[in-house]
Amino acid sequence: MEHKKTMLDYIADCPEFIRNNVADSAALTKPLVDEYVSGGYKNIWIVACGSSSNGSLCARQFIRRHLKCEVKIVTPFNFVSSENDFGETDMVVVVSQSGYSLNALDAIKVIEAKGRRCIGLTGDVNSDLGKVCDVVANYGVGRETVAYVTRGVTTLALFFMLFAVEAAVRLGIKTAAEGEAVKQQLLKAADINAAVQAQTPSFIKEHYRQLSGMTNAYVCGVGANLGTASEGALKFGETVSIPTAVYEVEEYIHGPNIQMTP
Repeated sequence: MEHKKTMLDYIADCPEFIRNNVADSAALTKPLVDEYVSGGYKNIWIVACGSSSNGSLCARQFIRRHLKCEVKIVTPFNFVSSENDFGETDMVVVVSQSGYSLNALDAIKVIEAKGRRCIGLTGDVNSDLGKVCDVVANYGVGRETVAYVTRGVTTLALFFMLFAVEAAVRLGIKTAAEGEAVKQQLLKAADINAAVQAQTPSFIKEHYRQLSGMTNAYVCGVGANLGTASEGALKFGETVSIPTAVYEVEEYIHGPNIQMTP
């Protein structure tokens, strides 16, 4: 009998995907790197929602630091309805893991109407998104058959980080040796990911009473981990139907957790 995969199966695969995608970094990111370098872009817009937005948010600070550019993340609905004033030096990348999201396809229409090159990032280059884009890249997620994606967040964040390193080397912002050193650091994420997974069952067992008794939750983060917090809040809502709010750490102190003493 064929094993029906669950979210945990895809999470367990993450260390292997991290190692493989780092090793295949140059080829994996080439379509996007070629476009960024040849197009003379200075900044990046990422059009994404849900887990794709959260994965992009995880990578945003990394891209800014290593590629020396500004990165803006906007949801497809906001992009289509009002926030689409990108300039000639802004590379706009539309992300859809499946490649069939209608809101992502609507975003492509806006870019096309402005006479700009359409750039897509997906897990299936033969999807509807892939067919309507001038440039399309597969970010190395593989195929997920569960409703609530997990591996997509990790692989998308990693792809954007690898893209930033490869583009920085091509543009002379980093030397080849510096780029390789950063990729070796990213490779360590595979071992860290595996270690966290190994510790998770005992953590759940130790805190089972508190976790199973929650009626709501706050997830806090800062910097790159604001993306992690956003994905955590999303998954709580999706899987256990607990109302969950995500806050930047200081905003949590200013808001829900009002401090009455110094």
